[in-house]
Amino acid sequence: MDSGQNKCRAPRHAGRPSAPVSPLVLDRYTRATVERPEAARAVAEMWRAALGDRVHTGPALDVLRRRVLAADRDPAAEWALAALLPALVTSAPEHRRIDHLLRTMPGEDGAPPPPAAGRLLTVLAPR
Repeated sequence: MDSGQNKCRAPRHAGRPSAPVSPLVLDRYTRATVERPEAARAVAEMWRAALGDRVHTGPALDVLRRRVLAADRDPAAEWALAALLPALVTSAPEHRRIDHLLRTMPGEDGAPPPPAAGRLLTVLAPR
């Protein structure tokens, strides 16, 4: 079925503190998961609150969509997003929201969906 090529993998420079990750907030989240877990939890809680709020859902999904597009161009960003997404899915509605985004989002300028979106689906626990 899958030879492993579609799984999110750590970039070659993962683990080096000076390795650039774009966007910066993903880098901070990834480092916080190890260095300051309470800060990482707070970031995930902020994202969940924004995604779950009627007023902020649209803008939050748009930001997340842009992060997926960035992840398609930057393996380090994909790795960081793969670390964040599971923390954003703590309920069935959250899972459906993120799953729907990753399955239906278009690529840049109406292009086909970015391959990173499919790979990032693999980090979501089935519900």
